[in-house]
This record gives sequence, C-alpha cells and structure tokens, in this order.
Amino acid sequence: MEWIGYAALFFLIIAWLVEAVDLIKNKKGRLDVKFATFFIIGSILMLIYSIQIKNTVYIIMKSIVLFLSCLSLYYTLELHKKKKK
Repeated sequence: MEWIGYAALFFLIIAWLVEAVDLIKNKKGRLDVKFATFFIIGSILMLIYSIQIKNTVYIIMKSIVLFLSCLSLYYTLELHKKKKK
C-alpha cells in the first residue's frame, strides 16, 4: 500500500511545481500571502511530525512542498515590491 503514498507524492509535487514555475515564468503573484504563510507553518509542523514518526513519503513530500511554497511566497513578495516602485 506504500505505493499509493508515492503516487500521491508524485501528483502533489507536480501540482506545486507547475504552480511555482508558472509564478516565476509569468511573473504574476497570484499566491495569497496569508494562505501561503499559514500553509508554510503547517508544512513545517507536518515535516517535524513526519520525521518523528519516520514516514519517508511524508518527509520527502513535505520537504519539497515546503521548498516550493517558500519559493512561491518569495517571488510573490518580490513582485509586490516591484509593483509598488
């Protein structure tokens, strides 16, 4: 049954990767900053929990999603800064 976790991992990572690439490529900050902040906090907590229970699928997924979420938030904030200038 572990393969279901890896399949979910694959689709979730692809979804976030497509979103991050679109944000960076098209320079459109569509990401809601409040949502992203809460999502990142939740992802950090879930990653800590995943490490504690030694669940490889979630450790990999949350690490990559956390990175992509932070990257998306960074680019969104940078785009907002440039628009203000």
